[in-house]
Amino acid sequence: MWSKTDTQVGAPTLLPSSRSTVSSSGPDCIWVSWTEPDSVNTVTQVQDFAHDTAYVRITHRASSAFWWLTGSITEHGDRA
Repeated sequence: MWSKTDTQVGAPTLLPSSRSTVSSSGPDCIWVSWTEPDSVNTVTQVQDFAHDTAYVRITHRASSAFWWLTGSITEHGDRA
């Protein structure tokens, strides 16, 4: 399950990594990609808020696998 937060829509907050890219492909859709520093796995995540769907693609180096994940974006209340 994916969560939509104000920080993700305006200025995504990423975990520390060696390289990361954030881009918008429209008012309700952003994509984020990064490389995990320890494993060197690559991750690309598209958050399509117009359709409440998130798509994730991961290259898993240790197993030479390519993972395709899809999940629903749900709203959460204040997380203060």
